[in-house]
Amino acid sequence: MAAKLTAGARVANVGTGHGAALLLLAQAYPASRFVGYDTHPPSVETARKRAAEAGLADRMRFEVADATGYPADGYDLICYFDALHDLGDPVSAAAHARHALASGGTLMLVEPLAFDDLAANLANNLFAAPRRPRSTWCWRRAHRTAIRGAGSGLR
Repeated sequence: MAAKLTAGARVANVGTGHGAALLLLAQAYPASRFVGYDTHPPSVETARKRAAEAGLADRMRFEVADATGYPADGYDLICYFDALHDLGDPVSAAAHARHALASGGTLMLVEPLAFDDLAANLANNLFAAPRRPRSTWCWRRAHRTAIRGAGSGLR
């Protein structure tokens, strides 16, 4: 993937929030073009401002769209950074990403360190401290479009 990004790839970040991860990628790979999608308009506005402040607005943009509604523009890389678990229907989101990828494109998922066992998660210091307030946020977001048994796993 690094070779594609160095040569110039089309990259989408779904659930981009304030765009921090996408800004880092844009700084590291100046030949590539980037777009971040998020459902939260204030976060998208913040991401746009940060891109402009970093001098990157000419090759990146941020748009309001959900995980199944962004354009299927043939991306070389679609990224979910700590976002797929927030979705009420992650299966449809992944299916849309597959459709939106160019031939030979890559879907990259980066999720928090979590285990299948609740006791193991609660014993994990990296997981336990932020879990309670984050669970409320994730559950509320996932609940809006939830399919029973999918998403944040809090059902």
